[in-house]
Amino acid sequence: MLAREYDELQYDWFGDEYGKMIAPSRAALLPEPGTVLELVVSHCDPTVNLFDRLHIIRAGKVVDVWPVDLRGCCQ
Repeated sequence: MLAREYDELQYDWFGDEYGKMIAPSRAALLPEPGTVLELVVSHCDPTVNLFDRLHIIRAGKVVDVWPVDLRGCCQ
């Protein structure tokens, strides 16, 4: 979910590992470079193996850490 000041922005699919933010109007407020946005990814299986663990967050707090068992390179 985007912060209220960015309500007009939309997240769109941009390939398996990528997404893109769309500003449907020129009046949309854009985040400054370095702004942290929390997004729900559209597709994650090609990249999960690149991480040692997933941090599970609820209401802005880490509630669990899940190890990634099959960590390693894909070929």
